[in-house]
Amino acid sequence: MKSLPPIQGKNLYLAPFPKTEAFYKEYRQWLNSARVKHGVGGEEDYSIQEVKELLQEWEEDPQNRTWGIFESKTKEIIGDISLRWGYEEYDNDGPEILVMIGKHFGQGYGTEAMRTLMHYAFDKLKIKIINGGVYHDNPASIAMNKKLGFEFFKEQVDEDNGRAEWVIKMTKERWEKLKATSGVDKSI
Repeated sequence: MKSLPPIQGKNLYLAPFPKTEAFYKEYRQWLNSARVKHGVGGEEDYSIQEVKELLQEWEEDPQNRTWGIFESKTKEIIGDISLRWGYEEYDNDGPEILVMIGKHFGQGYGTEAMRTLMHYAFDKLKIKIINGGVYHDNPASIAMNKKLGFEFFKEQVDEDNGRAEWVIKMTKERWEKLKATSGVDKSI
């Protein structure tokens, strides 16, 4: 079992998930919603027990660091964000970054959570490259990743569901250049 440090952003913070029945029920609703399934490429519905098992598996997996995303003022959990290692589809050993906003979507929380975690990953963990995947039919995710400055460099078909996706990446060098030239917030 690993301990994840809390990471402070401007309007949100990243911290371990609560371990309450109320949270498990809410998280189940998020995972089973059509919007989230479309965004993450999933099709199955989760039971409360499967949610508990999934979160426990993530907590124990040394190649997975998943935080809850909490709104700073209300302390309300609104989603999750992960760094996950071990994906063969990338031509490097950097982690994949994933974000899921369960509620209050469309308000910039996903973008801020990504910036917050990338800042931590590049500056504190000394990661050199971060990878990701974005489905062609997910315009909100495409816009967010372009706004963040990710390089869209390869198209492929997701073997799990047959959907077309972009493979994206951000290098530490690119991140530093973007911070210097385009005003990516250095304080996050």
